Amino acid sequence: MQSDNNRGVKTIVRAVVLAVIGGLAATLVAAAPTPAWQVPEADYRVVVTKPRDSPKTANVGQAQVWAVGIAPTNCAVAVFAQDGKQVGARVCWAVPGEPLRILFDCSSGQPEYVVYVSRQALATSPNWQPAAGVLLETRERPDGPDDSWNQFKVLWQKSPTVQGRSVVPNIYSAINPHGPDTRFLAYYKGVFQALTKGQYGFATRSTGPSFMLVDGSLVTQWLGQHMAKAGSHAQHHGYVTLASGRHVIEYYEAQGDGDFEATVGWRPAGAKDFTIMPSEAFGSVAAFRTVTAEAAPRRPEQSYFEVNTVAHSRVDNLTLVTSCFRVLADKATRTYNWTFDDGTSATGPQVWHVFLRPGLRQVQLVVSEQGRPLASYTQPVAVQPRWELPAEWTDNVFDSQRRVILERDLSTMPIADLIYAIRFAEKITDHKLLTHLGAECLRRQHDFPADAAEVFLWLALHYQQPEVQAYEQAEQAFHAALELNSGDADLRQRTQLRLARFYLDNVGKPDEAAKLLDSLDPALLSHDDQRQRLLAQGDVLLARGDVAGARAKYLGAGDLVNRLDERYVVTRRARLQSALDFLRRQEYTAAEELLQQVVWESPAERLQFETGFAYVQICLGRQEYRRALTLAERLGPVATGESDHAMLLYYLTDIQRHLGQNSAADEALAQLLAQHPYSEAAARAKERWGVGAAQHPGN
Repeated sequence: MQSDNNRGVKTIVRAVVLAVIGGLAATLVAAAPTPAWQVPEADYRVVVTKPRDSPKTANVGQAQVWAVGIAPTNCAVAVFAQDGKQVGARVCWAVPGEPLRILFDCSSGQPEYVVYVSRQALATSPNWQPAAGVLLETRERPDGPDDSWNQFKVLWQKSPTVQGRSVVPNIYSAINPHGPDTRFLAYYKGVFQALTKGQYGFATRSTGPSFMLVDGSLVTQWLGQHMAKAGSHAQHHGYVTLASGRHVIEYYEAQGDGDFEATVGWRPAGAKDFTIMPSEAFGSVAAFRTVTAEAAPRRPEQSYFEVNTVAHSRVDNLTLVTSCFRVLADKATRTYNWTFDDGTSATGPQVWHVFLRPGLRQVQLVVSEQGRPLASYTQPVAVQPRWELPAEWTDNVFDSQRRVILERDLSTMPIADLIYAIRFAEKITDHKLLTHLGAECLRRQHDFPADAAEVFLWLALHYQQPEVQAYEQAEQAFHAALELNSGDADLRQRTQLRLARFYLDNVGKPDEAAKLLDSLDPALLSHDDQRQRLLAQGDVLLARGDVAGARAKYLGAGDLVNRLDERYVVTRRARLQSALDFLRRQEYTAAEELLQQVVWESPAERLQFETGFAYVQICLGRQEYRRALTLAERLGPVATGESDHAMLLYYLTDIQRHLGQNSAADEALAQLLAQHPYSEAAARAKERWGVGAAQHPGN
């Protein structure tokens, strides 16, 4: 059984799925698509047409029609061909928030059909079962073994959620059109034509356990998780003798994590090799699209709309969704006002909307004419990714969504949407988006539930980043996280530890940091956080000038290396030199990472002026002046050498001038010139600020 690589399979299957299950938006309009109303009980009807790129001959048509003002599970449908004759039809998928997925007999080859939708039972339609294509149903995968056919059947029966049903051309899939490509169960059922009597071979190629039945009998299986290419040459196959005519094939697959593929190969009677079972074996399916719709004569002003997911941005199961709401054949005299459940609204026959949270959402359409309301309907919409799209992330799609969010007034946005959007922005480290969303979160912090405490911890860490430096907001977010958190002791401990670090490094409040550190329960901290606590307590003591006390805390934290080992001495020197090289090239993040590695492995390095001074230079280079000042002041007790002390005073002068603390800057400069008049730092100060700079704050 030969095949392209998995990427090629995905491209082909996605193209097919786009053609099969793609939908267009529509509205009920005044002009009737056909002259006679054939089903008096129906609430409305839509006209569907076959696109030019559909198969020329197809026995089964598939269309998507929204239930308007009717619970989808209570809908009845009837389908009529263009010549006025009723054809067989059935609904294969009906859930709230999604369109009805309707299959109907299009074997007459007519280009248009009329679909009637009713909340009442309708006269019996022709007895009909789809005679083409493959019905695909997918379900969420529950926990449990799948090491045999019997175990799989148990797993299938206890699956809690059916993700969707649709008709696909054949059993040749690399996507799940109804949900994520991981952790699901798939079931394919189709009727194929055996042209001649004889022995037929069937083979499976899959990424998870797969089982194939023909006419109800298990023919072959492939157990365990594996690479699909290991079955590319029909290694997992079985044979069955078939009479000529129609037969039923059923195929099950249990998908875990990783890439997905489910493929059936066959070797018909008389054939030499296995090949992928073609769609021609099952008969063609045509995807019809809605072109217009009409309300029943008894309710001429009934409003109707459909929605199409056009794009999404998805990262780690977090998704932003862009949907299109469209009214076809709208009247120029009518106004269409849309209201979304996230507090936003739009006007026009066609609007695009970015949802910051997937799920079952509510959308209202109000149709007016010359200021007079004609109809108002609220429709649930299942907002979810467009699963058949080939990419989870496209830069231009996200850029467009991001612009919309940054321009949006968030004051009426539901808290659930804000929380979800914060998680998304935090996942992709988008500081501008986090700042925009965070401002509203802080304004409405008392409206958040207790389990949202971690959202404010994320915001606090965001606000103190070099790119942001919104320290007032960071402190507010830390306190919001502590006020909200009532039950998660672990989260509370982590929040207090990080707030203590913030007080130490960013705003210079060692006494506040000490109170937080002393209140922590070491038993509730992870091993790394216990170590972080000791290091922070050492930094508090160093900020107070207690070098001996700080050293004891650092040593108590323990070294992760042997500082006396000559190899470590060489490694430390190399890292420090590399950090300085990164500093000179203004690659501050790389420099900081190297320094963090040094002081984490050997905490006593915090007492080395060279190491701490490099941190100060990094902060100064990133214009983190408040943090640079805090770190520089902490270095005072260890700047014992004349050159070190002079250079520290020079940098204190520079930092304080950047902060507008001119009096303190003049004092530091005067101290430098008085205590170290012949130092390199003094010479640089005189050249930069002039000999009398200490007496002239404005210079």
